[in-house]
Amino acid sequence: MRNYALIYKISLDNKLKKCIIVSLEECMKKMFIILFFVSGLIYGQVKNNISDNGIIALSDKNYSFMITLVNDLNKTIEIWDTAEQMPGLTAITKVKRNSTISLFLIFGTHNNENVNLTYSVRIKDPNGKFSSNDYKDLIIARTNITKNIFFRGRQLLTIMFDNTDEYGKYQFHITIKDGRKIIHNCIMEFELIE
Repeated sequence: MRNYALIYKISLDNKLKKCIIVSLEECMKKMFIILFFVSGLIYGQVKNNISDNGIIALSDKNYSFMITLVNDLNKTIEIWDTAEQMPGLTAITKVKRNSTISLFLIFGTHNNENVNLTYSVRIKDPNGKFSSNDYKDLIIARTNITKNIFFRGRQLLTIMFDNTDEYGKYQFHITIKDGRKIIHNCIMEFELIE
């Protein structure tokens, strides 16, 4: 894994602008985060920990997390693992039947520490019912982590919808735990389309 600073120079209207994001935690205080990645920018708006744009950032005094909905997890992992700087990730909000949707989760710690981070996911369908398939205690990391470096989660969920699934808006209900303690809950909304 590499150490990434969220500092990039961006050319807007032929003027060189410098954008510095000190920390995800600082941005989350405003309930709005702007992350500048390689060739563009991604907006991760959060209202009450609900995202409908394919990306969400969560932060507290110990950790920062970013979850992005992607359609090709293997390609995303390859990009992440080989990039020399923070890679650009394309978030999705729509998925077709017989195509995959994955949660790509990255995290960092604000202290050097031994972590035991897991997450669970429940899926809510367009009728407001939760799927009988719950994904519990997926491992984010169980190791000693160096502060201020972002790492990707170890077990990243990928699902595929088939012809029996209804079209419409779905939600991933995500719970992140540090040991047994729940530290974050969020909802990521996406749409199953034709």
